[in-house]
Amino acid sequence: MDAIAEIVVTKTGTSTIAAVGDEILVQLPENATTGYQWRVERVSGPLEVVSSELALPGAGTGAAPIPGAGGQRLVRLAVVAPGLGAAELVLSRSWETSSLERFEVEVRARPTDS
Repeated sequence: MDAIAEIVVTKTGTSTIAAVGDEILVQLPENATTGYQWRVERVSGPLEVVSSELALPGAGTGAAPIPGAGGQRLVRLAVVAPGLGAAELVLSRSWETSSLERFEVEVRARPTDS
């Protein structure tokens, strides 16, 4: 049986292969103080959004966060079935209709080896 893998993706247009049960971790720079935030716009195929959170520098170390400092948007996607899937994220302000940037990842999910 295969071990569950965590596949880290940081570049748009990435295409990767994963097994059912694996997780895709999308890491994108974000500075919420600008009003721009990454949000999941679309997920298709065998992918499901597990979580989306902003990780600030020094988080978990006991250090105080630096005001205005950017962090990383961490979006975790679960591979739940075999097939071809994709996720699209957009960097936008909640009060605007257009986005500043788009991020896409394609995942080819294979069955787990038993």
